[in-house]
Parts: sequence; structure tokens; C-alpha cells
Amino acid sequence: MQLWDEYGTKLLASPDTYSHPDSSPVTNLTYTQALILLRIPEEELEEFIAERDMKSMTHLELQQALKDRDQAIQEKKDLQKDLTLKSRELAQLTTQTQSLEQQVNRLQAEILRRAGKSPLKLRELEAAKEEVPSARKIAELEKKLKDAETKFSVKSAVAHLPFTEIT
Repeated sequence: MQLWDEYGTKLLASPDTYSHPDSSPVTNLTYTQALILLRIPEEELEEFIAERDMKSMTHLELQQALKDRDQAIQEKKDLQKDLTLKSRELAQLTTQTQSLEQQVNRLQAEILRRAGKSPLKLRELEAAKEEVPSARKIAELEKKLKDAETKFSVKSAVAHLPFTEIT
């Protein structure tokens, strides 16, 4: 009953069907082969039969061919799924890369903007550095001057003292 539901009038064959080139490939199948091939969708069945020498295939070989076909279909689905995931991941990474590039460009522009102001600040800092050593030097010189004045005033005070001989 299943065979009739699936293959219908394609199974009705006259004795000369095997030699007729326009006959349906299903008509050349044995009963067991037809049962085994029920797993294949109708739109793929004729291609599957045409690619194989069904007359010389054993039932085990046919079952192995179906198993190989099913495995290839599953691998194709898995690869398609992986491809879809990788495509999404690539799109996400591309978006992320573009975002990071924009961020780098903004930061570089900010650095350049700040660098435009920094020569003025650098000059101010250099002037301050120069002022600090000179202020120290001035303080040192003032201290030396005071010391010298003190020594000079002591010497002049001593010079004005009356000189007495000690006998």
C-alpha cells in the first residue's frame, strides 16, 4: 500500500518497460529497493536512482548509499549553520572594528587638539623651570652679599677701634 501511495502508476510496467528509455526509473526497482527508497523525497528520487546502478546494488549497498546520502545532507546542514553563525560573527566583528576605528580617530583628533595648546603650556613650564633656578641663585647671591657685608662691617668696626699695644 505504501508503495502504491508513493509511486502510484509509475510501478505499472509492461514487460518491455525495462528496455524502454523513457520509462520511469522506479519501474526498474525490486520490491525491497522500492521500500528502502521510500525514505527519499520524490523530487530527489529520480536523481538518486540515475546516479547509481540499481540493478547491481544489493540491499545492504543501497542502505549504505542512503546512509551516506543522509550523512552528507546532515553535514551540509551543519556547514550551512556554521556558515550562518560565522557570517553573523563576522558582521558583528566588522561593526565592532568600525566602532573602534571611529574611537581611535576621535582620540587622535583630541590628542592633536590638545597638542595644539600644549606648545604654549610647554613654554610656560620651561619659563617656570628657568625662573626657579634663577630665584635660587638670586637667593644664594643675596645670602653671600649679606655675609660679605657682615664681614666687611665687622672688619671696618675693628679697624676703627683704637690700636693699643700690649706689653
